[in-house]
Amino acid sequence: MKNLYEKRIDQTKQILAPLGEIHTRPQFGGYGVLADNVMFGLFLQDELYLRATAQIEEVFHHHQMTRLRYIRRGLPLTLSYFQLTDAGWQDPTLFLQLATLALNGARQERAEKQNRERLKGLPNIGGYLESLLLDAGISNQEQLKAQGAKACYLKLDTDDIPLSIKVLYALEGAITGYHEAALPAEKRDELRSWYETRHPTATTKYRR
Repeated sequence: MKNLYEKRIDQTKQILAPLGEIHTRPQFGGYGVLADNVMFGLFLQDELYLRATAQIEEVFHHHQMTRLRYIRRGLPLTLSYFQLTDAGWQDPTLFLQLATLALNGARQERAEKQNRERLKGLPNIGGYLESLLLDAGISNQEQLKAQGAKACYLKLDTDDIPLSIKVLYALEGAITGYHEAALPAEKRDELRSWYETRHPTATTKYRR
């Protein structure tokens, strides 16, 4: 017998078929929902959250959808995803309308990023790290700098094996204009102390 998550995945694929082939992939401790390789939804603990741009947040609020918030290692984190309500699950037409807004918004953000300052233009930010940041909802230099290295690191560090401390150094260097190996010693010591309080049993087996 299928569990609730499996039933809801099947329901999602069936209702959202007009949007294209729907598939999932591991993301943020749950499963991202994608169409044409564009992520517009997120399953966490049997609940579906739809991605919102600033332009459609008001619509989601109107339908009493609540923003995804959770605590990650003692820090409150907020993502631009809103929980589909029971009314959405019970009304396929409404579900499709809301998901269409989410997908169109995600596609628009992807197109518009070419007109923004790309994260990849910063020191230490290669294609791999940029893709992680984009998936976490950090799409430009302004957002990276506003949130800071520690909060951004926590959004990325979602697997059982922690991200390397070098990623934390890279984020700080990207914000302050240093290559990660050239960060001032005082700042490196501060970041290492912060990192070790969150990964007290960390070994050398890190993701890059």
